[in-house]
Amino acid sequence: MEWGWFDPDRGETTQWWSIDLRTGQPDGDLEPESVDRSYLGESALDSAGEAGDAIATSFATGCFSDEEISALVLRRVVPGSFRGGPEDAAELLDLVDGLWTLAERCYNLALCRPPNPIERHWLAAFAIAALRAREV
Repeated sequence: MEWGWFDPDRGETTQWWSIDLRTGQPDGDLEPESVDRSYLGESALDSAGEAGDAIATSFATGCFSDEEISALVLRRVVPGSFRGGPEDAAELLDLVDGLWTLAERCYNLALCRPPNPIERHWLAAFAIAALRAREV
């Protein structure tokens, strides 16, 4: 299921779609919306990508393992290999919190609910991909 939604923060219509739970890709389903479905949208993915980019721009993340990056983004765990002090760690966590604040705002405005665990997984994967792309 795909539809357009006017995003008041962007001032434009953005696309949202139901996803295949295993791949995070559009599922092409034409059935009406369901509470049991998972969705992704342009505005939420853009916010996740921007957050990942901001983390990689602000901190040297190349030394973080994939497991550390995942724990950071999904569970707010500062990587063991992080070389900054407490203030830097707080700033790093603020960027992660910003990712989820923006994502939740997008979902609350578009779907009247926060992202579910599956949606959070795919948003995190998108943020991590943007973070890793910035490292190169």
